[in-house]
Amino acid sequence: REVACYSLASACELAEVDKGIAMKMAGAAVRQVKDEADPRIRLALLFVLRAGLVAGAKAMAASAQPAIVRCLSDEDEGVREQAALICEPLAALSSKPSVLLNTACETENALPAVIATLKGMTVAPTPEVLQRAKEVVDSAPAKYAAQAKEAISRWL
Repeated sequence: REVACYSLASACELAEVDKGIAMKMAGAAVRQVKDEADPRIRLALLFVLRAGLVAGAKAMAASAQPAIVRCLSDEDEGVREQAALICEPLAALSSKPSVLLNTACETENALPAVIATLKGMTVAPTPEVLQRAKEVVDSAPAKYAAQAKEAISRWL
């Protein structure tokens, strides 16, 4: 199952499938990731979801957001990291990116998700959420400080 998920994600990324198929694959990944016990399979499913979102499966954004939020707090570090990366294409497609940014700010390891969400957003976050994101960015370790400040600067 793990190999199959990575193969699907690769096919999606290489544009070997049309947007409709990408959307169906992403939808299946969203439904399965929340109930999957094996962290390796959860991670592979996130790759499928990300590939579907990058392919432009806009209709999946609303249903994907709760799954990503859950994965941002996953016990597996790889799952958390991939969920944070998905925040960028998800924010670009989401009708409520401020909700995603607010949730990203609340996670234990918030910085990667906050940076990715800020990069992907196409509409300005609400002032309250922007303030919370600024607090996360301001407390960024030195090695992430430049990247974090760049991500938030366009919204200040």
